[in-house]
Amino acid sequence: MPAYKSSNRPPGPGVWISGFTLIELLIVLVIVGITVSMVVPKLFGAYESIKVSAEERKLADILEFVKMKAFLRQRFCRIEFNDHTINITENITDQSKGIDFEYIRFTRTSITFNGNGFPSAEKLVYYVRGRTKNLDII
Repeated sequence: MPAYKSSNRPPGPGVWISGFTLIELLIVLVIVGITVSMVVPKLFGAYESIKVSAEERKLADILEFVKMKAFLRQRFCRIEFNDHTINITENITDQSKGIDFEYIRFTRTSITFNGNGFPSAEKLVYYVRGRTKNLDII
């Protein structure tokens, strides 16, 4: 009885076994590595862009909310902007509610909405990645 079954015999001289060589595998790994190194930074840039857009939308929604709150309650509402935070107060004696932003920066300013919902300023100036942006409040 032979030591090997017929299907498990080692190949003889001059017989090729199908498979990949180490060089072929290394070349594929280098190509994959180069591709990943070009794509990943673009994905992170796109992710940050999406986060900035979401924060800008959040800011616009907050301004609209405070405007409607002032109008519906017929009270003054004030928004104070300071660096990466805004504070909303309904009355002077009320506690403020702080909302933080990661990508948007403000100069120290405030906007007051009167009982009719009209703001004390027409535009809000803010900064994203060092670039100045304006948001119309009216």
